Amino acid sequence: MINVLVTGADGQLGSHLKQWGAQMPDIRIIPLTRRQLDICQTDRFAQYLKLYWPDYVINAAAYTDVEKAEENQDTAFNINAHALEGLGAMCKKYQIPIVHISTDYVYHATDNAPIDESRPANPKGVYARSKYAGEQLLLKSGAPSLIIRTSWLYSTRGKNFVLTMLELAKTKKSIRVVDDQIGSPTYAKDLAQAILHIIRKSAVERIPWQGEIYNYANEGYTSWWGFAQKIFELKGIKIDVQAISSSEYPSRVERPTNSRLDLHKIVRTWQVPVRHWEIALREMLSEYRDKRKMPWQR
Repeated sequence: MINVLVTGADGQLGSHLKQWGAQMPDIRIIPLTRRQLDICQTDRFAQYLKLYWPDYVINAAAYTDVEKAEENQDTAFNINAHALEGLGAMCKKYQIPIVHISTDYVYHATDNAPIDESRPANPKGVYARSKYAGEQLLLKSGAPSLIIRTSWLYSTRGKNFVLTMLELAKTKKSIRVVDDQIGSPTYAKDLAQAILHIIRKSAVERIPWQGEIYNYANEGYTSWWGFAQKIFELKGIKIDVQAISSSEYPSRVERPTNSRLDLHKIVRTWQVPVRHWEIALREMLSEYRDKRKMPWQR
């Protein structure tokens, strides 16, 4: 049995890690919600490690509100950066491999080419800088680690673009959506499956982790406008979606115009499954309709 401790287990990714773990007879998920564990409390984290002695840790806890991070800099850096120093120190001490989830925002690419992991980081804004700082602190800790940068994450719960569009459609006849930011929507369920696939392969083949960084997203690219159009098309919702530029969207944060993640490294190294974003979105919308039947959300 592979025991996997998950922080932030009540979030989008954490919920799907619990789902996949329940379907894998050789994996046991140990979920810790934000209420159970504030990852900034290193001593508390160490207590959980000694209580469960997990084989792996997945850090799915994060401060993800890009806009509010600008006014809550200390909180964003405490959760996304400084906490990783403590998590890394404890995982190094007990030699427990840790997966950390990061973001495409650390790249902030301005060209139109797919971004691979060799691209120099260029974080802009508090959220991006805090996430990149967290990566660096984890790597510096010397813990056996693996970092996954993902993009445009959504699921059947939490705060995300898909659910926001569905809520807006209840009261709006027309909405305006940015069309000059291009990226790869990522269903949290698929990311969870990829992470557990890597953990299982690592455990079975005894593959050590040495601070490698990987991209993961669903296959294919679109704009936020194209993403919105597809959501409404699949749900059969009639609504006018107007395409606007980033300059017309009020925001205190300069958002990446290019979030096209190159997936060759993670597929080549770990043979993880990758679906096209439209296929994943179709499944998510179907599952959202039936979400009350999901046993892992009861």
